[in-house]
Amino acid sequence: MSNNNATLASYYTEYSKIVSMVIRKAKIIEHDKLILNSHNKVKTTQGIINKECGRNKKIVKYKL
Repeated sequence: MSNNNATLASYYTEYSKIVSMVIRKAKIIEHDKLILNSHNKVKTTQGIINKECGRNKKIVKYKL
């Protein structure tokens, strides 16, 4: 049973590495496509950076 768990753990770690690489490559391709098709490349780049860092524009709603 222990050998089966070790094998399963090995497959899981390898699969996790592959999925992480695929996600990273997909993000790079998407970001490159956004920047290339943008009219304002600096603003688009800054928007991508803010999105990846988790910073969003704060919308303040005032109640009267």
